[in-house]
Amino acid sequence: MCNGYKHPPGCECGFGPPYPEVDVTVRKLISKNNRRSSRIAELDLRFHIPKASFFHLVDQSGRKRVLATAVRQLQRLADNRFGKKNIKVVPEYVKKGSIDVYVALVVAVGAAYKFFKDYESLRKGVAAFVNDIKGVSNKLNRVVRRKYLREEQRSLMTKNGDRKEKAQAKTAR
Repeated sequence: MCNGYKHPPGCECGFGPPYPEVDVTVRKLISKNNRRSSRIAELDLRFHIPKASFFHLVDQSGRKRVLATAVRQLQRLADNRFGKKNIKVVPEYVKKGSIDVYVALVVAVGAAYKFFKDYESLRKGVAAFVNDIKGVSNKLNRVVRRKYLREEQRSLMTKNGDRKEKAQAKTAR
């Protein structure tokens, strides 16, 4: 049990040393034998945003806007790493938690091995992209956090506005 004073490495109690702003995991990488697929990798990104009550406060359109903000930032990184319009970052879904975003890296035109010369260069390219994300994780988290908080405020305003309208309609009767 962690008490926050003697904090073991890898503990996620929240009391310990600062964790990275964005955790990135390669969920799936294209196999060596799959020569026709344009989908090269699937990534999990976890934005550590304390008390992000994502599914309770933010509506579906707000979730999509937060996801679009994250994807837009990731697409900029992909354009810098692989060249403009060579690799496309495709949003899969976003789920509650801190904020978990799942994306796929897809070759824009043709199959993966038409863009990458071999499997090793593909693997190194995806690893370099993950390192790029980690390198700008502070900025990326700040942008997504700001968007999330705006959407949370918008949802609260909408819900409070609906309550006021219902109360006014009830008193008008």
